[in-house]
Amino acid sequence: EAYEHGTAQVSQVSAGISTVMDSGSITPGEKYYVQVAGINTNGIGPYVPAIPEVEIPRSQPGLARDCRVYAVPTDSSSLKVEWDGVYPDHGQTPSSYRLDFYDVGASTSVPADTHEVNDIDESSRYSITKDDLIPGKSYKVLIIPVNELGEGGPSWFSSFNPSGLFHEDESAAHQDYLEKSCHAVPTCESGSVECTESDADNFLIIARSVPSPPLVEVGTYPSVSNQNRFSQDSILVTFDSPLDINADSNGIPTDKFLIEWSTVSSFLPPSDGGVDSLWSYEVTAQYSDEDGENAIGEFLIASLNMGTQYFIRVSAHNTTGYGPPTNSVPVEPMTDRIHHLSPCSPA
Repeated sequence: EAYEHGTAQVSQVSAGISTVMDSGSITPGEKYYVQVAGINTNGIGPYVPAIPEVEIPRSQPGLARDCRVYAVPTDSSSLKVEWDGVYPDHGQTPSSYRLDFYDVGASTSVPADTHEVNDIDESSRYSITKDDLIPGKSYKVLIIPVNELGEGGPSWFSSFNPSGLFHEDESAAHQDYLEKSCHAVPTCESGSVECTESDADNFLIIARSVPSPPLVEVGTYPSVSNQNRFSQDSILVTFDSPLDINADSNGIPTDKFLIEWSTVSSFLPPSDGGVDSLWSYEVTAQYSDEDGENAIGEFLIASLNMGTQYFIRVSAHNTTGYGPPTNSVPVEPMTDRIHHLSPCSPA
């Protein structure tokens, strides 16, 4: 652009400059005020505020930590999930968490169900119980943190090379980075008796509960029909634990039984350390069907004291643990005078 100043012609030049600068060595989550000034050979020009004047460096959340999933011993259609908040949070606390429940047998990338947590307190451990799942189904549970920039870990997580950073027993951490979310590791409840999670390495858990008390029959001499299986001082206990197929199903068959017998109805050992009054024995389940669902078993309790009253109860077990025992059955081994010559006869 040219114009005249008196008798001289003067030129004026206008230039527009766009500059992008990445700044390192900053702390995520801190407020930064930015001002910009131009520089030429004559020095530094006036500073002007950037737009916006204040910015907080942040990205998508990190990963939730110590993620666990538990079968609920009393409810075969529920799973309990626990986890700790994200660390580091990459500059912004999660605004929510989404839990995805995948039906492993469905062969689909779409979750069978989801659950959102909007009550955020990163200082406490999170715990939710997901209901209305299908007993007997295998699930994989992923925990995904969400903030205003997106969900899951930052995009670079999926290309992160963890070689040499994790031990072999920390393979879950590697998988978490690949999928930018935390895999809930199947874990047994601390109060469960003889619980096992066989697919924990693959993050698979079966929705299931402990078995109900089994059906129990107790026979004394001479009410047992086979003379080679009892004597006057023995008791034959038979038990049956079918797998229900309705909404009350345990989700997984019984695999063994625990038989307990005692001379005291409380089934407590003597407090004074005296003579034993409580005994037990485990019996591996047999099955009356080809599918291995209807568990049955029997056990002969021998060498009892004639005329002494015993109390008997039985508990059923599956991979969730032992279920509650049956009500105790009082019984006395004795000889029936009417039938003592025919021990094979029914009572």
